[in-house]
Amino acid sequence: MVYSDGMKATTIKLEGSILRELKEFKRPDQTLTSLVRDLLRAQIHRHRMARAAEEYAAFLSRTPEESLEFDAWASAPLDRDTAVRGKKRA
Repeated sequence: MVYSDGMKATTIKLEGSILRELKEFKRPDQTLTSLVRDLLRAQIHRHRMARAAEEYAAFLSRTPEESLEFDAWASAPLDRDTAVRGKKRA
């Protein structure tokens, strides 16, 4: 079966204990299907971000100038207020 928005109907079999936990975990206004979809999307996103971080770390190790720029940015004191500039003198 294919729904009108392109989603395929899929059955996922879960152990009873997992199903009970998911039912307790979901919001009252949320369906079990939407909870599982959201959890899967979040997991896919975490996986993609972890892979991107690994690729960026490899890029930094291959590119010394980018690594220096990254180090400069990472050590910037972003928690301090910026200095207030004085008036220009004529």
